[in-house]
Amino acid sequence: TLAVAPWLSLREIKKMREAAPDVVPALRRRAYRWTITEQWIVTVVLLAAWFLLGRTPAEIGLDLGYAGWQWLAVGVTVVVAGAFAVNVWQAASKTEDLEQVRGQLGDLELLAPHTRGDLQHFGWLSLTAGICEEMLYRGLLMTMLPGAVLACPFTSPLPPPLKTALTPTRGEPLADL
Repeated sequence: TLAVAPWLSLREIKKMREAAPDVVPALRRRAYRWTITEQWIVTVVLLAAWFLLGRTPAEIGLDLGYAGWQWLAVGVTVVVAGAFAVNVWQAASKTEDLEQVRGQLGDLELLAPHTRGDLQHFGWLSLTAGICEEMLYRGLLMTMLPGAVLACPFTSPLPPPLKTALTPTRGEPLADL
């Protein structure tokens, strides 16, 4: 997705620029739906491969191993996220502010939501991006990256401080390669 998504977005913007104005909203929503579908397919396929290889959810941060005061941090995060959502909803109702922001977006303005229907689709797109990108990039990529870096012939042998810096998040030291 990292390599393909920007290219697809540029292609969709080009289609919207060339389309009749009455067709642009349908193209915008199609772009939203396509991005949602692509993100979930990639995420499900990669997670399925991860689990089929015998890896655990905890290795990519998908565990609820919180204890004691850690639940307080989870609760505060949920409250702050809710407050942020309310703030965004209130800001989205100010039409004059939205027009000013849209004017600063350039070609990206074509992909920005213009109607309440667009905003609803864009909300689902944002939720999808939040979930899928966290699992793909923070979960899978950041879990696999240290091993990939250390497996590269140009990085071995690494000095001990760098090996410590590349220690996986679960706190186990990396084996010498």
